[in-house]
Amino acid sequence: MHLNRVREKISREGLDGFLFSSQPSVFYLSQFSSTHAYVLLTAEGKKVLITDGRYLLKAEKLFTPLGWEVREVTSPLFENLTQIITDYGIKKLGVEGDRLRLDFFEKFKCKAGDKGITVIPYVGFLDEFRMVKTPEEIEKISKAVEITEKAFLNLVEFLKENRKRLKELTEQ
Repeated sequence: MHLNRVREKISREGLDGFLFSSQPSVFYLSQFSSTHAYVLLTAEGKKVLITDGRYLLKAEKLFTPLGWEVREVTSPLFENLTQIITDYGIKKLGVEGDRLRLDFFEKFKCKAGDKGITVIPYVGFLDEFRMVKTPEEIEKISKAVEITEKAFLNLVEFLKENRKRLKELTEQ
């Protein structure tokens, strides 16, 4: 599974953990779709899904049985996030430098520094894993292509059947 390979890379980079904050990365690592979630992976193998109260119960129900720890992020955001990271003993933390807004990164780095955490931005940390598709990912892609083809063929058929009516509507 790619989580183990990502954890190995975290260790190779000399990090204690990595905080993934972009929706694509969070979904890739956890299959959790949320507008406000983070994935914290530690070098020791802990998998932590961090989300706000809107998604907390859903996340606990889905992820706790799979060996994930689920934590709630509250306000103030930066203090709360750094506290969660501190709870796992992380002193050297990687972040998605290419996916964070500069103001978020600067504020987070400052708050983390107050707790003795060194924040290191990375560009494309997951790229090498995302390039190679697992059998499950290939199956999902095939299914998506199949659905897209059916939708396209239905649209073509609809346009053929309604060409005359569509032409009349556009000429008015």
